[in-house]
Amino acid sequence: MYKQKGDNRAICGRHPGNFQDHDIKLIQGFTYYLTTDGYLDQSGGDHGFGLGSERFSSWLLQHADKPLEDQRHAFSESLANFRGNLPQRDDVTVLSFRLP
Repeated sequence: MYKQKGDNRAICGRHPGNFQDHDIKLIQGFTYYLTTDGYLDQSGGDHGFGLGSERFSSWLLQHADKPLEDQRHAFSESLANFRGNLPQRDDVTVLSFRLP
């Protein structure tokens, strides 16, 4: 698994600055995921902690070979189960695509 960390900047932040372009090579047969920090920061679990990148990465690996539609349902269900009765804190966006 390869990770490309994004810039630590808010899109509508008050502080001026630029975003850095990140180029990655796209490879046929690979699945690519982009997520917002809100998905990773969502509280839940037994102690109400954030989801975190390690748990999210394990979900990616667990479902990587499934069709994208099945992954969408699996990620949605996994997040709902993790969140439990806690409210959604932020946007929880995941964009994925696979090159044929």
